Amino acid sequence: MVVLFMIIILSPTSLKALQMESQRYLIESEDVSISTDEQTISESGFPLSNSEKIEFEKNGYIITSKPSESFSFSLEKSNLDFPGLSPNKPSTATNKLSASSTSGYQINIVQQTPLTSLTGDAINQTTCNDKCSNIHASIWTDNSKTGIGYTIKGDDFSEDFKNINFFKAFAQEIKKQKPVSVMGNSGTKNISEAELIIKIIPTANNTDIYNGVVQFQALPNF
Repeated sequence: MVVLFMIIILSPTSLKALQMESQRYLIESEDVSISTDEQTISESGFPLSNSEKIEFEKNGYIITSKPSESFSFSLEKSNLDFPGLSPNKPSTATNKLSASSTSGYQINIVQQTPLTSLTGDAINQTTCNDKCSNIHASIWTDNSKTGIGYTIKGDDFSEDFKNINFFKAFAQEIKKQKPVSVMGNSGTKNISEAELIIKIIPTANNTDIYNGVVQFQALPNF
């Protein structure tokens, strides 16, 4: 039996502050908003009347408003189970990935801890039918080629995966390999959904209970 745990790391964005200064005064704020008689551009910050706005502009300030940016990412499951593994027989599990961004995003993955048992036995990364790696995808249909690998289908997935028979091995943190992008875009989309499919083909020696962790790094383009 194999249990693969999933964790999400959301890249923090830097705090932004606004500073306005003249010979007479200094204003510092995390956000500044402008309001007119008809509408308010932002709900937070300092609302300014039309006369105050004109006064600022007379003194050389350019007042603009930037739409708020947002990003979200979620996994349908926090862990994947592979019960009843048999030597040289593939077993798959699927996790749905959902992302939404106003300015683009990228989702990277890395195997934080290998699939290992309490006795130290491990399920190795697949090499597919012919030399796939954590960087290059390749066809994996030969059940004699054991190991663990993944493919992805749906929205915004990496072009390396030409169809669902193309797999990659996981980048491994223990080998100091960099996380690999599996999903992302550079524009605006209300919601993007993809399915990450993980496949395991064990050897005759893989008879223990195995645990491992896959880390998802969610990076908004703010």
